[in-house]
Order: sequence, then C-alpha cells, then structure tokens
Amino acid sequence: MKARRTWTLFVLGCLAGCAGLAWLSRTVLERSRATAEAALAAQLAEDQRTALARMDLLFAPLLARAAARAEGAIGSDLAFRVGIQTALLEADPSGNPMSHGLRTRADAVWNAVQRPPHVLLPLPDRGAELEQWTQRAVPRSTQEFLARGNSNFPNNPNVALLGSQLFPALTSGSFLVAHAGGLQPDWEAESQVLAFGRRLQQGSDSTYQVFRFDWPALEAHLLSVTRDLFPTARLEPVAPDAPPAGDRLATLPARLVVPTDPRALPLDRALAAALGGAWLLALVAVAGAAFALRASQGDATRQRRFTAAVTHELRTPLTTFRLYGEMLARGMVPPERQGEYLATIEREAGRLGALVENVLAYARLERGQAPPARERVRLDALVARHRASLEERCRRAGTALALELAPAAEEWLTTDVEGVGLVLANLVDNACKYGAPAGGHDVARPIRLSALLEDERVGLALEDPGPGVPAAVADAIFLPFERGGRDESDPAPGVGLGLALAREVARALGGDLVLEPARGARFVLWLPRA
Repeated sequence: MKARRTWTLFVLGCLAGCAGLAWLSRTVLERSRATAEAALAAQLAEDQRTALARMDLLFAPLLARAAARAEGAIGSDLAFRVGIQTALLEADPSGNPMSHGLRTRADAVWNAVQRPPHVLLPLPDRGAELEQWTQRAVPRSTQEFLARGNSNFPNNPNVALLGSQLFPALTSGSFLVAHAGGLQPDWEAESQVLAFGRRLQQGSDSTYQVFRFDWPALEAHLLSVTRDLFPTARLEPVAPDAPPAGDRLATLPARLVVPTDPRALPLDRALAAALGGAWLLALVAVAGAAFALRASQGDATRQRRFTAAVTHELRTPLTTFRLYGEMLARGMVPPERQGEYLATIEREAGRLGALVENVLAYARLERGQAPPARERVRLDALVARHRASLEERCRRAGTALALELAPAAEEWLTTDVEGVGLVLANLVDNACKYGAPAGGHDVARPIRLSALLEDERVGLALEDPGPGVPAAVADAIFLPFERGGRDESDPAPGVGLGLALAREVARALGGDLVLEPARGARFVLWLPRA
C-alpha cells in the first residue's frame, strides 16, 4: 500500500510538472508567434508603402505632362487620350464630354482657389524657339508635382492650382495668360477609363479639359514596378471622394490590394531548441526519478526480504544452540546421544558461519575491498582442492557429485582459488536445496560438474537434475536477497545472497556466471585462460 501511494504521488507530481512546462511552452510559442506576426505585418506595411511610392512616382510624370498641356480656343471643351507607354497626349475630338460629377468637382475646386489677375506676356516667334519653350514647361510641372511629397495630389488645396497656364493667343506673337483649376479624377465606362478634368478660365471665357487613361493598360504599367514585392497584387478603383487610407495611391483614386500573404511564419530555431531541450531534460529527469524510485523500492523490498530471511536463518541455529546447550549443560542428554547433539550444534554453527561469511564477503565486494589473490593453477588441480567439501555437501543432501573435466582438465588459469571455491560452494548448495528431482535427491541422478573450453576462456558448468529455474525469475535470481519468488515460509534455508555473491566474485576474477537453458538448472562459471 505504501509503495502504491508513493507511485501515485510521483505520477501526480510528474503530471503537474509536465502541465506547467506545457503551459510555459505554449505561452512562449504564442508570444514568439505574435512577435513574428508583428514583424511580418511591419514588413508587409513597409513593402506596401514602397509599392505605393513607386507607382505614384511612375504616374506623376504622366499626370504632370497632361496638366502642362493647355491649347486651343477658350470656349470649347478639349478631350485628350494619354499614351501610357509613350506619355504622349493625343487630341480626342470625338471624346465624350466631361461627366456631370467631374464638372461639378472641377467647378468646386475652381471657386475655392483665389486667382491672380490676368496678364499678357510676349509670345516668342513660332518655330524652334516656341517648341523649346513649350517643352521646358513639362519638366517644370513635373518638378512642382514631386515637391508635393506624399500629399493627396487631386484634393490638396495648397497644390491643386498648378499655376497660370500659357495658351497660344489667337494672334501670333504673344501668349495670353489663363488660369487652370486643379485636376479632378473620375471613373468612366464602368471603371475601364480613368478621366482627369479641370476648368480653364481666360477673362470671362471658360472651358473644360479632360484627360483619359485606359485603366487596364495603366494598371498593368503601374503594377510592373511592384512585381518584386507583390507578384499577385492588383489595383482596385475607389470613389474619387473616398477618404484617404494607407493603401491608397496619392495621385489617382485607386487602392493597392495585396492578397493574403502565403509566407509561413519564421520559426525561432533557438527558441525551439531551448524548448526541446527543456522537454528532453524534463523527460530524462522524470525517467531518472522513476528509475531511482523503482530502484529504491526494490532495494527496500530486498532489504525487507533479507531481514526476514536472516531472522529466520538465525533463529533456527540459535534456537538449536540454546536448546541443545541447556540440555547438555543440565545432563539431560544420555551419554550415548551426546555426540549426536554435538554434531548437530557443529552443523548449525557451520551453516551460521557460512551465512555470515557470505554476507561479509558480499559487503566487501560492494565496497571494492579485498581484491582477489590470483595464482597460476591447472583446472583439474583447482577442482581437486574443493572436491572433498563439494562432495560432502552433496552427501548431506542425499546425492552425489559427478566430475567431467575433459577436455579442459589440463588448461591453466590465473585466478583466485578460494574465490572459485566460494562460487562452486554456493552453486552446489543451491543445487542441493532447490535442484532435487521428483521424489527427492538420489545418488543415481547426481549433480554434474563439467568443464568447457571456448576461445580464450574455460568454463565450469554445474547442472542438477531438478525442475530448473522458471523463466519469470531467471534474471532476478542474481539480485541480492532475491530467492526466486520464495519467502521466509519456504522450508529451504537461505537469504538469497548466494548467486549474487557468486556472480560478483566471478566478475571480479575477470569472468562471469550465467544461467544456461537445460533440463534442470545449469550454471556456467566462465574464467579467463592463463
């Protein structure tokens, strides 16, 4: 129950930490996205301003050239068509007159501006000098227009009057000064034609001029300078009296329409890497904490098992010592049975001593103390040193030990003879306790100790005729204080330290102890050859 509560608290803590990290990651990503969107919007606005400025600068000379042209007799309306590519004005005698709305706006601009008095200027002789004089009017008008900056060209009263226009008089030799109102735009032919009109006044005579642009051609011409910024943009006509806006051109009544930007928002790679690293560290921390918690609980479980097993193992010999000692001390044992009682005490003392020695040896190995003392010895001689004690252990269990050392009997080893004896003793003890076949141990089915030879190592395989080790506990039996699923109620003695100690000793000698599949339990002690 305590372990379950601990895991529940651990899982809840992990979920809370992950939820907090997820919230933090989402907040950081949202702010990063908002910053990227703001930067993208700012770049889009800057590109839009640049595109509008380019188109205004491209259209300004066309409109200035139109504004600079005023010819013909006052009193008759004049219509012109403006060439988009050539910037030339062609008289359009068949052109439609100005619309009523355009005429009204032209009159309104005319009436809103105070005009200077009329003067009569000398007229240059007709010919080359007159042509040069007329051509100089075009750049002058263009320069005036560019000086307006970002002002709305048609509707700004400060710049609506281009100044006095010079018209050829009916008599040669002079120019008659007339006054021109500001150009006013209007859409014609269902927004297929862009017209600019104005009122001219000379004395009491007045007339109107209209300049027409083919809108599809003009639109293509203006958009040609914005393709690097907005390849799919278009110009949309707006009402001439529409209020100014950030997407409006200053020189004509149209707005720049930019399709939704398909560009993906840039990913902050440093931020993504930082968040990924944070998540990775969090997962590693959770995994490490889970592993540590599991290991801690496993150690606690094994320690509880060890405590219970040691208590059980100590209780039996101590009870025997106390009971038999009291009986012997009080003369309650007949003389003919005293030897039997003393032998029992001796046997229990030996088992208790072996238990204590195993615990102390494992503790030394855990601390890295007492390195093994190695010596050069032949395999058959090594086994011969421990044969008697191993056979005695088997005899007490009611079985026998069968040796099969060929073909590795004469192989030389450099190892710790006592350490190998400790490993073999623990293996034989396990075989005697847990490796009995059905019906119990029998000398006809002995425990076999055989030798193996493989490359640069020699093996000692101990195999019993018992039921073998269940696959579910095949790995756990090498853990300290693990008895293969058995608890302290099991009649077989032991604290679950023998195999763990045997493997640690084998590895300290440069070898290993493994469990191999067989009919019974088959453990192989591998040692390096000399």
